[in-house]
Amino acid sequence: QSPLVILNNFEADILAEKRHLKIASLVFQSMFPAINVKTVKLGDCKRVLLLNLNEDNETIELRHYLIRTKPVGVNRSIKRIITTSKLPNLQSAEDISEILNARSGYATSDSEMEADAQVELPRVKRARKEPITAHQRSAVCLTEVGPRMTLRVIKVEDGVFGGEVQYHAFETRSQVEVEALRAKHNEKERLRKERKAKQEQNVQRKRE
Repeated sequence: QSPLVILNNFEADILAEKRHLKIASLVFQSMFPAINVKTVKLGDCKRVLLLNLNEDNETIELRHYLIRTKPVGVNRSIKRIITTSKLPNLQSAEDISEILNARSGYATSDSEMEADAQVELPRVKRARKEPITAHQRSAVCLTEVGPRMTLRVIKVEDGVFGGEVQYHAFETRSQVEVEALRAKHNEKERLRKERKAKQEQNVQRKRE
């Protein structure tokens, strides 16, 4: 399942002013299949890819998280039982409370998450070996799994290794230099097309 891609601080006014950052944002969005937020199921959301733009130095911080949910408002010991695929061994216990007390020593509750970090998961039919979870509110937890990278756009050019340079982080050109390079590039492109046309004519002549 593709991750949820979150572009933070990629504001419209910034992207309108700095076209190379807009291209970078489009590249990241195109790396993964689009997700329809109206039809996607919460249970299918397993990962988050966070891209944070630092406008000051134009760096992009990349973080990758796993999404986990855990029941809210239940005892830690009960939570371990309902979120595991194995049931505890009850042979030596006379009452379920002995199992719970043996696991935690006493009944305690996890500290509650903020309300905006909680979601209500629908009741779904699970496989036999999967943990059973009740239809209740659950806390959303993110666990960073990497990779962790800081990226920066260095160069943007048309095509693949040979097109006109649209942006360069370390080199600047005057308008005269840009026009000269563009004319040189157009001439190279014209010669390339001529050579290709000649090759096609030669191939066609040999076939005849």
